[in-house]
Amino acid sequence: MKKDSNFSHILPAQRWIHWATVLMLATVLLATLLRESTESKTIRTLSLSIHELAGLSVLLLAILRIFVVATGRRSGIVRGVIPRMGHTLIYLFLLYQPMVGLFVAQAIGGKALTIFSFPVPQILPADEDFSTALLEFHESMGWAFLALLIGHVAMAIWHVYVQRDKHAAEMMTASPKLINEVEE
Repeated sequence: MKKDSNFSHILPAQRWIHWATVLMLATVLLATLLRESTESKTIRTLSLSIHELAGLSVLLLAILRIFVVATGRRSGIVRGVIPRMGHTLIYLFLLYQPMVGLFVAQAIGGKALTIFSFPVPQILPADEDFSTALLEFHESMGWAFLALLIGHVAMAIWHVYVQRDKHAAEMMTASPKLINEVEE
C-alpha cells in the first residue's frame, strides 16, 4: 500500500523556522571566522555585532520552534533513542549557546545590548575574569555545537539518499518531486 504523498508530516512553519535557524547559524559562524581572520578594528567590531544579532536571532527562533512543535502536530520523524538524544542536544545548544553569549557580553560590560532595538535587561555585573572564562567556554561549546550540526547534516543526507526516508526529505524541501522520488 502506497503512502499518501500529499500528506506532510512537517508543518510549513517548522520548515521555515528550521531553515531560518540554519541561515542564522551560518551567519554566526561566518561572522566569527571573519572576526578572527582580521586585525581591522572596524571589521572586528562589525562582525561581532553581526555575530551577536544572529546569535540572539537563533535564540528567538529556537523558542519559536519549540512553541510551534509543542502546539502543532507531532512530526514523528525522529524515531529511536539516539536520534532523539541528538535532536535534544541540538535544541539545548540552540537555547544554551546564545544565552551564554549574552552572558559573556554582559560580563564584559561597557555596552547596552538590544534585540531588534529592544533593550536586554542587565543580568550580570561587569567582571573581566568571569567574562574571559565564560568566553572561552562559549567558544569551546561553539565548536562542539558545530561538530554536532555536521553530524546532523550527515545523518539527514544519509536518511534521504541512502535510506530513502520521505519524512527526512520533507524537512529539506517542500518540493513534492524530491519527496516522491525518495518514496518510490
